[in-house]
Amino acid sequence: MIDFHNHVLANVDDGPKSLDESIDMLKTAEKQGITDIINTVHFQHPKMEGKNVEYKYLESKVNDLQIILNKKNRVINIKK
Repeated sequence: MIDFHNHVLANVDDGPKSLDESIDMLKTAEKQGITDIINTVHFQHPKMEGKNVEYKYLESKVNDLQIILNKKNRVINIKK
């Protein structure tokens, strides 16, 4: 199953506040049968004022999270 709308990156927008919280969210998603998550980020939203929404930065956050998931043998794939 694919989750098409998810704020799973820690400290990016109104999603999780820590990496541990991200991992917990993804464990729950995995238990629900989700295999792929399309990461979404608020780009043009007042709550994003002053936050880094550059593609390269967000791409690195996704890549870092996926590496951690792989090391923990999680089957969820985070899509950019």
